[in-house]
Amino acid sequence: MANRFQNFYTTTLTTDIGANDDTIRVNTPPTDLVKGTLTLEARNPDKREIIKFTGVNDNLLTGVIRGAEGTRATTHNRNASVEMNVTAEMLNEAYESQSSLQDLVDKHFGDFID
Repeated sequence: MANRFQNFYTTTLTTDIGANDDTIRVNTPPTDLVKGTLTLEARNPDKREIIKFTGVNDNLLTGVIRGAEGTRATTHNRNASVEMNVTAEMLNEAYESQSSLQDLVDKHFGDFID
């Protein structure tokens, strides 16, 4: 299973990007992520945007879906912040999978847990 999360990941954009760009070049690529969700300019209420990506090639995020999770795809300038943040969708996904996770643990590890 591919990693979708990396603790404390933060970087900046290498170049300006337009609202329709589906590849994004960052200064420091994620080291633990194969695909995932990132936030652009999280602290700027006029520019914040959640993106999803399906690949990393050197410092290029590929297969990018812009304006995810109810945000709007917009332009961003070089050196804009790029971060891994917990989003509402991630929390909802974790909440919904909790019962299936419990079933998995019970089925495979229940005999070994007191």
